[in-house]
This record gives sequence, structure tokens and C-alpha cells, in this order.
Amino acid sequence: MAKGTKFGGLHSSADLQLIQQKIEIGSPAPKTVLVEIPGANGSKDLTEALGVGVAYGDRTLKWTFALYPGADWVQKRSAVCNALNGKRMHITPDGEEGWYYDGRITVADHKSEKLLRQITVSAVCAPYRLKNTETAVSAKNLDTEFTELSCAVGAMPLVPTIIVAQETVLQWGDYSAAIPAGESLIPALRMSGNQVIKAKVASGTGSITIKWREGSL
Repeated sequence: MAKGTKFGGLHSSADLQLIQQKIEIGSPAPKTVLVEIPGANGSKDLTEALGVGVAYGDRTLKWTFALYPGADWVQKRSAVCNALNGKRMHITPDGEEGWYYDGRITVADHKSEKLLRQITVSAVCAPYRLKNTETAVSAKNLDTEFTELSCAVGAMPLVPTIIVAQETVLQWGDYSAAIPAGESLIPALRMSGNQVIKAKVASGTGSITIKWREGSL
């Protein structure tokens, strides 16, 4: 099977009838904060001073496509622009099935030489690629004693969605919060890596589901 990239519902090799020659996936640059201190050696690194980890800039993806022999150059140029140019899409390169990059696409260049015609496509994407499906951890029959839920969140810091059947007390690290029945987001509950969350109800029994979409550089 020819290698290609899926742009939203379109596959470059199948739907657009292009030959993917090359793909370049750039790494997102960390947003460093280095402060020069007069009279001191070096600089002061304040990159993680806010306590929320390292932030990253956008990343760029770039493709070089060739036309199949006999393809109409002008018609194909127009078809690719109509399908992709300026669109924001979920992008899944070949070999990264199960994940997607979220980005804005530009049909950047068209080259026509005697023996080869090419189309260059680029996309400015969010720094983290995301899983197609959400991950969920659940516990039934919560009682008045804390139940521990282990959450392997991944590299991207995030605030998970929490769904409980009745008012529930949560505890993580040095923090705690009481949330009502239903779906909640707690901004202070910003997780990454492996996190343990404890949950209990004031009386009777309850249930809890914690869900999130994992991101990875």
C-alpha cells in the first residue's frame, strides 16, 4: 500500500491521487524564558516559574507530493487546493494511526519540471498530537472511605472531565474539592504523567468516571 497522509476524511494517495514523496514533521520548540541578570554569570531560567511545566510553540508539518503519470497538472492543482487549502483538519500521517495532529493547512507550492510535477503542502499544528479516542478510568460503589484511581495521563498537561453520580469529594496531592453530581472540570486539577486521584461520597454509594484525551510530543 502506498504511503500517504489522511487529511480529515481525505487520504492523500487514495482520494487525491497523489504520490507522497516526502513528509517532514517538525518538533515544537519549547517556550523558554531566560532572564539576563546584570553582574551575574549566565542567565536565570524562569521557563517553569509558573509551576505549569514547559509550554511549546506550534509545530510545522510539510509534504511533497508528485502527480501520477498522465494526470492533468492544472486540474490536479485546483483539486488539491479546493480540498485542502486553508482548511483546519485532523491529520494522520502513515504509521501514526490512532493519533492525529490538529492544524491549518496551506497548499504552499506547485512545481512543474520536464519529467516531474510536484505539489507542496504544509500545516501549522498544535504542539501535541492527540489520541483519536479518549481514555477513561472508572470506579463503582464508592463509599465513605477514599477509593484510589490511577490515571496514566501521558505527557500533555490537561484538565480531565470528571463524572460522578452524586456529590463526591476528591483528593489529589495536597488538594481536595467537593463536586456535585454530573460532569465537572476542576481547573486546579491539572494533570500529566501518572496521577492518583482519591474519591469518596459523604453517605451511601456512588460512582465516578475520569476521562481525558491523551497528548504526546
